[in-house]
Amino acid sequence: MGRSRGGRFADRPENVEITTVGRITYFRYVMPDGQRRAIGNSRDTAAAFDTARALNGHFAAQRSPINLAEIAAPREPRASRENPTVATLIEEYKRLDPRRRKYAEQTRANQDIRLAQYQREWGKRTVRSMTTLDFSQWLNQQTDSTYVKHRGELLNLMQFAGHQAYITTNPVAVTLVRGEGEKVRRRHTWAGIQKILNFTGTPAIDGKPAVQGTPDWMKRAIRIALYSLQRREDVVLLHKVHNKVDLERGTITILQRKTRNYRNPVWLEIVMGEELRAAVEDCMRSEVLCPYLIHCKPEKRTRQAQEAKKAAKLHPFAVLPDYLTRTFSELRDASGAYAELDPRERPTIHELRGFGMHLYEEAGYPKEYIMALSGHATDEMYDRYIRDHAQKGPKRVEAGINAGQLPTEFPKNTPKIPQSPK
Repeated sequence: MGRSRGGRFADRPENVEITTVGRITYFRYVMPDGQRRAIGNSRDTAAAFDTARALNGHFAAQRSPINLAEIAAPREPRASRENPTVATLIEEYKRLDPRRRKYAEQTRANQDIRLAQYQREWGKRTVRSMTTLDFSQWLNQQTDSTYVKHRGELLNLMQFAGHQAYITTNPVAVTLVRGEGEKVRRRHTWAGIQKILNFTGTPAIDGKPAVQGTPDWMKRAIRIALYSLQRREDVVLLHKVHNKVDLERGTITILQRKTRNYRNPVWLEIVMGEELRAAVEDCMRSEVLCPYLIHCKPEKRTRQAQEAKKAAKLHPFAVLPDYLTRTFSELRDASGAYAELDPRERPTIHELRGFGMHLYEEAGYPKEYIMALSGHATDEMYDRYIRDHAQKGPKRVEAGINAGQLPTEFPKNTPKIPQSPK
């Protein structure tokens, strides 16, 4: 089987596979039985290629006149009931793994995205052909945060393969355990949020199109997210009837979406403060007829785009979580809020939750109150959201010793006083 010879290693011999990790390229020779053997890396390409040519000559002499490329091509073991393909394993995992039933809808969607990646990468290979090297080299190409998520998912996937008796040892278990790394996104500031809320738009200049200011529906969404401390998925699903918005009692009832499949889902009856109540009342007064508090009239779209949106929406004027996130980020950048930060560091709609918790803490609300409002069950999760908001200053200490108050002579052999050498 011939291989492409384009690119940097156009002169590489037959039966050599390349894998690049960072700045280094690793070479593996494909043996006639389909096994791979490491033969070096790009630090000494010439030596690696010489080794490959020698092996090609050796096997050619042994198996001549059979086409070397055909016999040396990778030969995956044939899939069987005891050793299915990775694609089959993934389908079984999605169908049978009991943990998936407890996941929230968004968590399952994120998991499906990762599993689709694995299916594209290794779907045709058999489960037993997957090695620690395969997983390690692929994981090393990920960033710190994605490395952690993918390693955890692959660990569970191959653990499931073990439960099904397809393998006896988990090849992912011995891969490197890495932390998520330092958080890249910065926290919101009150000045930054006000800049977004008060953004009135920019005119067309030098061929650049005009940018509309922050729409009323986004202002409402920001205020509700900030003062209710709810996730974006819960904010966009707030319903005038189902969530029992009671303006007379000043309460709103929320079932947090992330906990719907838990044994004990988190229900909150929030007594609305002045700011949150004002935002909710503003939603109720909107002239757009929609049962959801957060709503907007959609822009003109093609019929295909409209049908795609309709399939995902519960109401034509409802706002999807991704649209909320994307629109917020666009307005943040257009308004110039956080312009001094690298684009990757600029806070998103998600960081509003942590900033809201910080505001409640600064206002003197107890930790237990804030945890109940946000739906956090552990101190660890609370601390993760509130971290970095408090300004770290010097610890105040007092150097109050007065030499005039000390005795003129100390007793001999006092343990705390250094003794002069004799």
